[in-house]
Amino acid sequence: MTVDAEEILTSNLLETVGRPFRHEADNRQLSFNINVDSNLSRSIVNRLQALQQVLKNLAVEAFKFTAEGGVRLDVSAAVEVGAPSIQS
Repeated sequence: MTVDAEEILTSNLLETVGRPFRHEADNRQLSFNINVDSNLSRSIVNRLQALQQVLKNLAVEAFKFTAEGGVRLDVSAAVEVGAPSIQS
């Protein structure tokens, strides 16, 4: 089996995924924000369609269960497995 991974610009990915949900938020009078960690890499290597589908599914579920207020997508790099993390 071959995996067709490609370099994906983070900003393009988030704009493509976020566009339809901005309209949904406006129609339902909800806020919709995408917050990107300033330390996040400019691009990632992944399967574009699969990643878009995962993000879309998460947003669909968030909007499904949000009647007031808004939906926020926070995007940051994952912590490495086994790497120490500090929580307060």
